[in-house]
Amino acid sequence: MTRLTLALTLLAAPAFAQSDSPSWHVEGAFDAMSNTALSITGALSVWGQTDIGEPGGTMTLGLETGAELDLISEGFIEGLWGYDDEASTFAEVFWLETDPGELLNGNTLCGDQNAETDLYVAFQDLIDATGDPLLTVAVFQSDDVPTGLDSDGLCGTYTYIAESL
Repeated sequence: MTRLTLALTLLAAPAFAQSDSPSWHVEGAFDAMSNTALSITGALSVWGQTDIGEPGGTMTLGLETGAELDLISEGFIEGLWGYDDEASTFAEVFWLETDPGELLNGNTLCGDQNAETDLYVAFQDLIDATGDPLLTVAVFQSDDVPTGLDSDGLCGTYTYIAESL
């Protein structure tokens, strides 16, 4: 089983229920775990959170390339954010104010990105099958705010180690 497959074999309950705060609401860094994260974004860092968890709240997402992305929260959205068709969970969805452009290895967040379409990222804390805390990030290119992994425009999912849980 690959690390990505293991990471996607997740429990449906959000992990932040243990700490009362999602990992991305605390300034810190996240090591890339999945092959997608390792080859496209590398490690992540978050800082500058304001009105966290509220629509219109902001934070800055730093990528290993040095790119800094300003994110604006759409709030927590309930939907099918896991890979279990029965599980309904919450993710916080953010709109990317700017496209980061080329990232590691010449990749982008959404392949051939369309400048006319918005980019969204959904953050969710999960626990993998072995009990390790993970941050999963799903990236969408869509005219509509995504409401789950089955939403139109899913570009990819990225998994990071969430040591702060």
